[in-house]
Amino acid sequence: MKGLNEAIAKLTEQVSLIVETLRVGFAERFPNEIHPIISSLADRGWFISGEVGFSSLLELKDDLGPENIALVDKQMSVWISESIHSIEESVLISFPQRIHIISAAIRAHTNKQFELSVPTLLIQAEGICLDLLGVKLFSTNYGVPVTKKVLDQLGINALTRSMLVPLLEGSGITAREADRHKYLECLNRHEILHGIDTEYANEMNSLKALSLIWYLCTILSEAVPKV
Repeated sequence: MKGLNEAIAKLTEQVSLIVETLRVGFAERFPNEIHPIISSLADRGWFISGEVGFSSLLELKDDLGPENIALVDKQMSVWISESIHSIEESVLISFPQRIHIISAAIRAHTNKQFELSVPTLLIQAEGICLDLLGVKLFSTNYGVPVTKKVLDQLGINALTRSMLVPLLEGSGITAREADRHKYLECLNRHEILHGIDTEYANEMNSLKALSLIWYLCTILSEAVPKV
């Protein structure tokens, strides 16, 4: 019996060592793999949600080259289209005071009234960020999102930072005028809400705006400490 107990103890120790090694390796490796995926998606105006598994994200990695732009847009469009009910539920749970506005925007999207859905969703995204961080989502300081300063103060871990890279480094949707030529396939909040862009009203831009709402309600909301 003594020998069996010693064997079990040794095996338990070995398993614990393996688990810890995997955990450390995961914590060091995964943020570096996730960062470029999240960044590339955001540069095209797409945002993930907390419901996306890490394996699904890694599967996207090989499809993010310029030769696969149409494929990624299609994959993201299908995913967001099939998740609209989940997006609405996330808003209801996290920001119930905004559900009547966002539900109206979703109805406009469903009715293909993208002239209405896109700006409404972008406005609500700004409000959600103000609720969570106390700063405007689309404001930048010399090209750096103002959200970065607040997030830096939260002391979030490397994995969470990799998920929040659009709010730390910027993206096409927040790009200032001098940089917008780099993001020709991305909707831009300034150009839409200030009446510069008159060609924004299409289904894909509406889905991109919905993905942003979902991202804020899940990824950002989970990263901000609850008071």
